[in-house]
Amino acid sequence: MIRLLILDCQRNNRLVWDETLKIMKGLFEDVWGDKDVITVDHCVDITLPVSFFLYIFAFFSIYDRHA
Repeated sequence: MIRLLILDCQRNNRLVWDETLKIMKGLFEDVWGDKDVITVDHCVDITLPVSFFLYIFAFFSIYDRHA
């Protein structure tokens, strides 16, 4: 039972990590483009939207898994 929980957590962590990389890659390629320097007033300006996108992704992933 514990082994199954660990494997499930590892799979979920990997899923979140992979999606985070996709989101950040999109920021670098589509939003910031060819800029050499990016200025951010506060880290929350980046982390909050990324977290929001991850929550949306997780919601739809769970929804699709149960459908």
